[in-house]
Amino acid sequence: MNESNRRGVWRLGCWMLRCRKAFLVAGVGLAGLPLPYLCGNSGEVQDMLFGTGHRDARLSLETIVENAFGKRVLPWDGQHRDKFREVIRRGAETFNQSGCSADRMNEISTKVEDCLMEAFRVYGISAALPKTRSGRTQRSGYPDLRVKVEGQAYYLEVKTYSAQSRTSSHRAFYLSNSPDPKVLEDAIHLLVGFEVEKRNDNSYRVTRFLCRDIRELACKVKIEFNASNLDMYRDFEDCTSISGEVQE
Repeated sequence: MNESNRRGVWRLGCWMLRCRKAFLVAGVGLAGLPLPYLCGNSGEVQDMLFGTGHRDARLSLETIVENAFGKRVLPWDGQHRDKFREVIRRGAETFNQSGCSADRMNEISTKVEDCLMEAFRVYGISAALPKTRSGRTQRSGYPDLRVKVEGQAYYLEVKTYSAQSRTSSHRAFYLSNSPDPKVLEDAIHLLVGFEVEKRNDNSYRVTRFLCRDIRELACKVKIEFNASNLDMYRDFEDCTSISGEVQE
């Protein structure tokens, strides 16, 4: 991590400690309650929720996981490197046997994950979609896979990208707190990236792969306010609105 990122992490860490109550408010989402009720009259807390001062700072994945989930992110010193290389290559080759035709990169990533899981199992290595704290098996959310090699737990984030998008500055990694998280133990956290190429038959094939430690991955913070379709439409008849049928 460079010096600029270190300073950003330190500033944001101190700022988060001062504004921890607002993070609780943002995370719990107590709908309908007035802001002063939730976080008092603190201008600093309100600035955290509605300001933009946090946007340029970054936190390492290690800091996020340890504070959000209470688990340690262990450094990777390259143990099991050769085994990972063999397994990842086999997973890519399995994927390439049939390829994948899809409009969305997420669909391709899902098939790559399945091929990678199967490759681990072929080598006698435990690999599965992580379970949440409540015991549910869940594909969505971080991380994608849990692997255990000779007693060492690994969490894997599996990504696909094109040669053109590898240097893109668009967001590609997401991690948010959850009341039912998938990170349940101290582990090594790795990124497994597959570069894919679209062929003439409109199917994708893997052309190369990479695997790296993401313990010090510097993540930007984004505070988001959101609503579901249920939130938007459930009280439709009780508010000022218009509607109508449209004939074909």
